Amino acid sequence: MWSFVEPGEDGTVPSEFQYWSQEHIKDCILQLRMYEICINDVYTLKCDVVVVVAYVRFGFDGIDIDDETGNMKGTHQDWLTHHGPVVVNYLQALRDGLDAIQRPDEPRYLLTWDEFPSAWDPPDPTNEHYTGCISFHEGVDGWHRCYEPRISALVDMVNWVYELVLKDTLPVKAAAVIPKNKIVVGACSGQGCVSDQPIGQEVYNAGNGSAFYRGTMLWSATIDILLENLSSISRMGRAGNYGVKMPFRGKFT
Repeated sequence: MWSFVEPGEDGTVPSEFQYWSQEHIKDCILQLRMYEICINDVYTLKCDVVVVVAYVRFGFDGIDIDDETGNMKGTHQDWLTHHGPVVVNYLQALRDGLDAIQRPDEPRYLLTWDEFPSAWDPPDPTNEHYTGCISFHEGVDGWHRCYEPRISALVDMVNWVYELVLKDTLPVKAAAVIPKNKIVVGACSGQGCVSDQPIGQEVYNAGNGSAFYRGTMLWSATIDILLENLSSISRMGRAGNYGVKMPFRGKFT
């Protein structure tokens, strides 16, 4: 299970999650547990690690970072150069904080990262039609950036947030800088999809994610459960696995 919280403009972290009730979240964590942070403001990123780490009181298995900044005005149109070092610093701080609160009888808390599918496209400033991961469109923030390879060593998983395994992006380019046992393939279902997808794409990704990578994640399982009669989860389960292979904890104390 994933739940969202977004740091405030002053860098503080709110005490409640977005979208769902806190009690509902606590009821769900004994099945699948993961916690996601959305970071959108490159100027005010002052993550309070102590407060963020405190969210483990909900019993989550770790923290996922959904930093949706890219080659934008705030990063001087070059995310890798100007924001990449910031990412490395706060991931290291989170990793240290999570390790510090780990109990002797518990598995290590997970730290994961969400990445855009175009992050491994080779930069090509000579191509006027598509310059690769260095692409920048005036007035449009985000959606293109080049992957910061130092992230791979700091996180347990990199979630490839796209619905389709395109050509050689995942098996060749991404796998060249991220161990395959750290790659999680993204899939979408029904109303969770940004655009129309080929029939069966979530089943295809579930099989590939299980067979060749760390696993598969679905956006959004909540939508699938509440509105779509678990149709995607059921098909994905038969194809390989739904979710990721992560350590599970018993009841939280």
